[in-house]
Amino acid sequence: MTLDASGTGELESGDRYTATFDLPNTASATTSSTIAIGDGETTWTAELEYLFANDLAPTGPLVAGTNVFEWPSAASPAPWSTISWACVEVIGSSAVCQSDYPTDPGISIAQQYITATIAGASGAPIKIDAQRDVIAASSGNGPGFNAHVHGTYTGSLN
Repeated sequence: MTLDASGTGELESGDRYTATFDLPNTASATTSSTIAIGDGETTWTAELEYLFANDLAPTGPLVAGTNVFEWPSAASPAPWSTISWACVEVIGSSAVCQSDYPTDPGISIAQQYITATIAGASGAPIKIDAQRDVIAASSGNGPGFNAHVHGTYTGSLN
């Protein structure tokens, strides 16, 4: 991807650009992806682990009460990766969400785990939306790559 700084929208102080990719509906077997970005003169690259993996899922059967969800690809320490926010919702009801602010006592995040209290009847549809952040070093002395990967899981209470 080559960016034309004069013709492309810039974020904040002009030092960031956003590229958005839709994840496939199933987990990807690809473990790393190479991302390249250039300014017309220089191109920088970075390896991002599990960029297209959609592996967010519950660790056990979904039941009314406390449930744990794991996003295994968010567990990488090198490059650094973690879940930055998540919302768990019984479709048609209010979602419980966790991010830097605000916090909800019904949900917590610990690197690749989301723990949420879910209230609903058997068969109630559940949706989890989450974002994991990956910070990868780039080739040469270029800027770092900060990737925000969105994942979704849908299921129902047992």
